[in-house]
Amino acid sequence: SEVFALGEREIRSDFEVAMRRGAELRGSVRGVDGRALAGAIVFVAPLHPEAHAAVLARDREVREKGGEGYLLFGPYASSDAEGRFRLGDVLPELAHQLWVLHPRYAPQAWPTSGLADGVVQEELELVLRELR
Repeated sequence: SEVFALGEREIRSDFEVAMRRGAELRGSVRGVDGRALAGAIVFVAPLHPEAHAAVLARDREVREKGGEGYLLFGPYASSDAEGRFRLGDVLPELAHQLWVLHPRYAPQAWPTSGLADGVVQEELELVLRELR
């Protein structure tokens, strides 16, 4: 692959751009009692301490604002009335965790594995416990 810069008003057509699909994660979010949890925020975050601290800061914000919040990590999904979510555009070559935040439940993370471009992982069951 070649790296090049275009000058102002320069046009080139002697290259190709490869687009990637990324992986997709699908599943549902439930409480330990089995009830579906609507409005849970599902996303992936890098596996390193700084990302973990940022996720916990976002969790506090989500709880304080009743489900609203600002995410720093790219794509995210919200669970629907049946607790279902669909998270696309996950870059498989990055080491990350799947996180779920909800205003009334403790934040939870799961490791991701087996991801590849275009692969869909379905039937993920993410279970949260209520905050005390």
